[in-house]
Amino acid sequence: MIEAGGERHIHNMLMLPIEEAITESERDFRDEAFVIGRPGVDGILFVLQPGRPDVYAYYPIESEFSLIAESVVEFLKAWTANAIRL
Repeated sequence: MIEAGGERHIHNMLMLPIEEAITESERDFRDEAFVIGRPGVDGILFVLQPGRPDVYAYYPIESEFSLIAESVVEFLKAWTANAIRL
């Protein structure tokens, strides 16, 4: 893990502080999704959707959600192994 400017970067991806996650989620998704992080490319966001255990990548250009992990635990394991492919 590398700390830069008060933000924690793991394998070039960024988990958002809770305050920023809430702000982005309310601004961009209302109740449709909760932002948990971003990989730093093309405006893609990692999100949770209400009532679902899965983690999705949200592609803003296509306004599309794509499943990337079946749970937060699976997502974090893949993240730390640098195994998430977008």
